[in-house]
Amino acid sequence: MRKPSISLYIPVDLAAVCSIAFVTLLLYLSMARPKITEPVKIDMPETSGYRCILDGLGGATVLMGENKVFLSIPDTVKEGVFKRVGALQKTTFTAAQTARFKQLQFIGTSPKNINRNNIPAAGLSSNGLAEWIQIAEREYQTIYNRPMRISIQADKATPYTEIKKVIAILQDQGINKLLFITATRNSNND
Repeated sequence: MRKPSISLYIPVDLAAVCSIAFVTLLLYLSMARPKITEPVKIDMPETSGYRCILDGLGGATVLMGENKVFLSIPDTVKEGVFKRVGALQKTTFTAAQTARFKQLQFIGTSPKNINRNNIPAAGLSSNGLAEWIQIAEREYQTIYNRPMRISIQADKATPYTEIKKVIAILQDQGINKLLFITATRNSNND
């Protein structure tokens, strides 16, 4: 006589499975950050050592590559920085211009070149970099009551003499503690 086959039937509540999948998706989406598109292509030099995560350091980044220099400042100080630039120029900017400035990820012009019509994004001159850092440093100090951290991210083809110029600009303002952003070399490349 043939033995009857036993099939196991396990009831699965699909509502619970869908809820877990949806919550997991929301969790991943909430932790995702938009990719920052840099104005110049940066091929960072590699270094062995500890990996540094820059989130939460609360500072500005000087970006160097393709013979251009750009500055990224924290979002929390952008509006105040823009107001200070307006005060230096003895002008006021509209809410739309302020909103546009707050959306910029990188500043690439001298504060003197900002006018009421547009906010250009060309390479910074060395004087423009000093002015922007000074304005951003004051605003950051006013808001957080501590000095702003400055990091430098340069392409590995950038000559060291150019990096030294940026360091000299920062040291002229009394900024002697800097972070250098590099790519972390794989441990099996050592």
